[in-house]
Amino acid sequence: MTATLHTQTQSAAQTAELGYDLGQYVQSGDIIILSGDLGAGKTQFAAALAQGLDIDESITSPTFALMKRYLSGRIPLYHLDLYRLDRPEQLDDLDFWDLVALRAAVVGTQITEGATDMSPDAAGVVLIEWGDIFEQVTQHADLSITLRISGRSERNITLQSLSQRGAQLLADLQQKLQEEPETGLLMDALPPELSQGLPQEGETDQ
Repeated sequence: MTATLHTQTQSAAQTAELGYDLGQYVQSGDIIILSGDLGAGKTQFAAALAQGLDIDESITSPTFALMKRYLSGRIPLYHLDLYRLDRPEQLDDLDFWDLVALRAAVVGTQITEGATDMSPDAAGVVLIEWGDIFEQVTQHADLSITLRISGRSERNITLQSLSQRGAQLLADLQQKLQEEPETGLLMDALPPELSQGLPQEGETDQ
C-alpha cells in the first residue's frame, strides 16, 4: 500500500522549496530515491533538501564520484548517483549495503553481526539519484520522488511512499501544506490503512 503526493511546481524556486521542506522532516535511516527526466533538476532538489538538513557545503552531482558524503548538517547526508551503473553487483562498491545495515540499526531491525564496519553514529539520510533502476534499491527505500519536465521551469513531481516511514514523511508534508495553502501543492488523502498507527513524532517504525 502506498500514499502519493502529486504536484506541479511553477519555478525552480518552488521546486527547491519542496526539497527544503522535505529536508526538515527526514531522519537518520531514511532512504529516498530521486528519479526522473534528464535535466529535470534532481541535483538542485538534492541541494535544497541538504539546506533543510542545515548542510552548509556545496552540493554537486555525484555522477562520476558515484557517492558523496556531507557531514556538516544536523545528520549526515549520503548522496548517490546510479546513472552510470549497469549491474546491481556494483552497489557493493558504493557502500550501499553498509548504509542499509546502518538503517536497520537505526530502526531497530536485527542485522547480521559484522554486516557493516561503519559506526552507528555515521547513520544519516541516503538520497539516491536513479535509484529506481535496481529493484534491490527500491525494496529498501522509504520514499520515491520523480521529477518530470512539463515546461521551461515547470515540473510535475510525484512523491510515493514505499514504507510506513515514507508514509509518515508524506503525512508530515501534507500537514505543512495544509498550514501553507498558498504553495498550491496538493496531496492525495492518505489511505486509512496507512494513516492509522503511524509513528508519532520522535518515534520510528520497527
